[in-house]
Amino acid sequence: MTPFFIKREPPLKTGIEPHQSDAEQAFREAEIRIAAWRPDGALDLAIDGLERIPDSIRELAELTALRLTCWDRARGSFISARLVTDLTPLTGLENLQGLFLSYTAVTDLTPLTGIKSLQSLILSETQVTDLTPLAGLKNLQSINLSATQITDLAPLAGLENLQNLTLSYTTVTDLAPLAGLENLQHLILLGTRVIDLTPLAGLKSLQSLDLSGTRVTNIAPLVGLKSLQSLDLRRTRVTDIAPLVGLKSLKSLQSLNLSRTPVTDLAPLAGLENLQNLTLSYTTVTDLAPLAGLENLQNIDLGGTEVIDLAPLAGLENLQNIDLGGTEVIDLAPLAGLENLQNLTLSYTTVTDLAPLAGLENLQSIDCSGCRITSVPDGLFDSPALRWVICSEGALADIPAEALSQGGADNCLPHIRAHLRDLEQGAERMRDAKMLVLGNGRVGKTQVCRQLLGAPFEENADSTHAIAVRSFKRIAPDGDTFRIQLWDFGGQDIYHGTHTLFMRSRGIYLIAWTPEQEDNDTHTWNGQTFRNHTLPYWLAQVAAFGGHQRPLMVVQTQADTAHDRRPLSPAAREKAEAFETWFELDYSAKTGRRQASLMDTVADCYAVIEQPLIGVVRARVKRALEDLITAGAPRTLTLAAFRDLCTKAGGVADPALFLETLHNAGTLFHRAGFFDDDIILDQEWAIRAIYSVFERNSSTYAIIGSLGGRFTRSLLGRTLWDKDYTRAEQDLFLSMMRSCGICFENRPGDADAGLEADYIAPDLLPDRLSDCRWKGDGAEQRQDRHYSHLPSALIRGVLCAIGQQAGSQADYWRHGLWLTDNQTKSEGLITSDEPNGVLTLFTRRGNAGDLLKTLIEIVAREEDRLGLKPTRVTGAPTPRAHRPDRPDDPADPAGKLDPKRPPRQETEWFFSYARDSEKANGAPVARFCEAVRQKTGITVRRDVEELGYGDEIKAFMSQLAKGDRIFIWITDAYLTSPSCMFEIHEIWRECKKNQDAFEKRVTVVLDGVFIRHETDLKRYRDFWRGELDAVEDRFKASENPVEVAKDFTHIKKIVATTDEILIFVRDKIRYASIEDMWNREFPDG
Repeated sequence: MTPFFIKREPPLKTGIEPHQSDAEQAFREAEIRIAAWRPDGALDLAIDGLERIPDSIRELAELTALRLTCWDRARGSFISARLVTDLTPLTGLENLQGLFLSYTAVTDLTPLTGIKSLQSLILSETQVTDLTPLAGLKNLQSINLSATQITDLAPLAGLENLQNLTLSYTTVTDLAPLAGLENLQHLILLGTRVIDLTPLAGLKSLQSLDLSGTRVTNIAPLVGLKSLQSLDLRRTRVTDIAPLVGLKSLKSLQSLNLSRTPVTDLAPLAGLENLQNLTLSYTTVTDLAPLAGLENLQNIDLGGTEVIDLAPLAGLENLQNIDLGGTEVIDLAPLAGLENLQNLTLSYTTVTDLAPLAGLENLQSIDCSGCRITSVPDGLFDSPALRWVICSEGALADIPAEALSQGGADNCLPHIRAHLRDLEQGAERMRDAKMLVLGNGRVGKTQVCRQLLGAPFEENADSTHAIAVRSFKRIAPDGDTFRIQLWDFGGQDIYHGTHTLFMRSRGIYLIAWTPEQEDNDTHTWNGQTFRNHTLPYWLAQVAAFGGHQRPLMVVQTQADTAHDRRPLSPAAREKAEAFETWFELDYSAKTGRRQASLMDTVADCYAVIEQPLIGVVRARVKRALEDLITAGAPRTLTLAAFRDLCTKAGGVADPALFLETLHNAGTLFHRAGFFDDDIILDQEWAIRAIYSVFERNSSTYAIIGSLGGRFTRSLLGRTLWDKDYTRAEQDLFLSMMRSCGICFENRPGDADAGLEADYIAPDLLPDRLSDCRWKGDGAEQRQDRHYSHLPSALIRGVLCAIGQQAGSQADYWRHGLWLTDNQTKSEGLITSDEPNGVLTLFTRRGNAGDLLKTLIEIVAREEDRLGLKPTRVTGAPTPRAHRPDRPDDPADPAGKLDPKRPPRQETEWFFSYARDSEKANGAPVARFCEAVRQKTGITVRRDVEELGYGDEIKAFMSQLAKGDRIFIWITDAYLTSPSCMFEIHEIWRECKKNQDAFEKRVTVVLDGVFIRHETDLKRYRDFWRGELDAVEDRFKASENPVEVAKDFTHIKKIVATTDEILIFVRDKIRYASIEDMWNREFPDG
């Protein structure tokens, strides 16, 4: 091959110039929007990537409103021209009245000095420090400076028409420049360092004042503010609210927030006759007597106070919302006459009787989570006005726990109503119960279960894998027979995370332990070493997922003689004593010692389990299902068959709601929208199949571990499932794993293209990433969430919840994840420190506060799903800036992310080729790449070894749309190389997703290869099918299938897509040689 002629010169643009950059595209979009603008609307230049405002905007003399930031309802986030710094093009827009600059990089406001018509200016989250250019804008009525670096307000002193001013989270301390702003109506000082309110004393027009989180202690200067209607003092150091007495004659104050202040005495509030909203949460207030005359009071929040007596509220007939959560209130009688009451929160109080609510016909919602309600008035849940009932971690009369809220935001009213309607056909007590047996592996759990089932002791019994489900019957004291369903949980550490899916249940918990395992960190079985957990760990597991109200048995097993008995450690005893009902027992399955005590303790535990009512038809259906499960066939049931079963039994009010109740009870497994809505009856069968993936001594476990926790359905089938399960059953197991949060989809499949989805199992991810992009240093926002017990289930759930959104756009390891979010332009990191019980969230850059808030929403949702609550939370995101153009839409989804990997800082090109061809032809690729580097300064990545076996190229491919190029040298050696074909497979896959972006970026050299005709395609198709057959034979014969698995995974993808890949290559612009490509792309040499 003729050597390339290299002419050394500075880097320059070439014929292979990529598409316009993001900035150029954004600028062009801005020009189009300016040209299309019409005088009847605002101009929206909130364009991601826009660096400068086009000068053509100067022609819009009639423009009245310009937005460089706006709320995108579809994305659920702000879109902003964050890179804009220069406002000079706005200089001549004399009619501009509204300007929205939030989140931009603007620092200099000088270009605004001549825009005398400006009325509204939003500068939140900008880098503005100097307000001097605003001094002459006398028509300004509203300014938002939230989260800016402003300290000096002097330039605002002459803005006599100013009505609204937001200074949240600035470092402002001196309010003196505001003293003369007599038209100021609304002032927000949230989170500032303000102490002295004296400058506000003369602001007679002030209607609302937010001082929350400031350093204010003295509110005396506010006495003369006759128009003041709303005052927020939460988290301030105010102790004395006596100055409010001066407002009595004004009768203006309508809203007062004293949350988390040191206030104890409410006497000064007695005369505030127009007060409508009062927040006293987390104060030490006990006496509500001063409120007795506030007849206009509509909303009162007493959550977390020490209030007991509600009598002073009895005459406040306009009350609509009352929050009593976490108070000492017992008696609701004073509320009986509050006919306008709409929302009542009773969570975690000692209230037991809801009878006083009987006549409250306007009541819309009740939250009684954590309460033990024993009395409910007839018809309460049938009230037409009632729309919402929350009862999580509590009891509600004779209603089964499985029909109540399964989390803190789960409205159980539909389930309650369906349950009550089914009781109308007749009712019976739910006698059956579950017993969940937990503890370390080899501790003797299975032997305990065998004794309960009436089976003899079995020496050297196999250790339980996954979950074993059996049942036994007993006679109750009243002579009735009841059945206890035994769930024997495998003790190995790998199972613990998924156990929690089945532990939230009405039943008895038995923890088995031995002194030997308390004293040793590990135990060995069949040559495998497993980690032991101490008894406090297991007690914490039960407390977290079952709750302290469940009866508990703590059984020391293998206590063959009285001499073997050992008392509980202080730490274990302290945790055990937190349970309402618990029993301590030492026992030997081998000798039968204290077997009678074991049976008696089971009976004692059963006696304290609630036995709620169930409709007779529901009971028939439940028994019929249990009979099917006992018979072992069928293992699944269609939704239609379930409905038919309900109809034949006599009909239930709502089969879908009853099905959810049965799922919550653990009778069956069903998640709407998964596995074609089929119902899993034989849960043990499904769980065993799923848990087999996590068996440490299996080749599958090793293979998935070697693949970084990633797998496909066909990989599980080939290595594990194919011999026992059909393809449909395997799809069912995958759906169950996804619905339970055991795995998530990393890359979606494409059925038309023959591409499988691939998944990630968090429990099989590497412990850490050696190349983690960020370790949390320099975080702008951070929150630490502390737990008395932090189970691995939480970080697994968080990984799955975020992974379902982010897929391959984030990095994951067993104890955390890293991502960048496109909507906030921020970077996020979550780490789980299980030994110390801390989950930490970090964010930096861009709108870091917004991203942290979103991550917190996701974590809180997983906490709620698992029934966890942090004991302490430190750090919090800066509240989002004021959003004047965001609609108040409660349907905006919480926890919505837009993950996207960040672009590389330098342009890179990639050359895909076969090394055999390179060696055989005198290294033309190396010479081409060097020529490109010397002529353009661009590095061409080309070493196959550098890119690994497709791992690095995945990340590389995701960035191609940013302007990078790919050159592909197709030879026969290339088309028969697994690594080369996998590279082109990834290129092809990305091209299908971003076809327009790739059209001019992929250049092909077709050298000595024929792929024009069907016979040409068949040659390579047959070659790869033969390779797949060969690798499957290697699978069968190999003693170490881990390495074979990588070949299998990649070759299976190649086989599925060979034809489409070759057609893809055939349709690209092609050159006959690398020299030809050089001459055409670099015509000037």
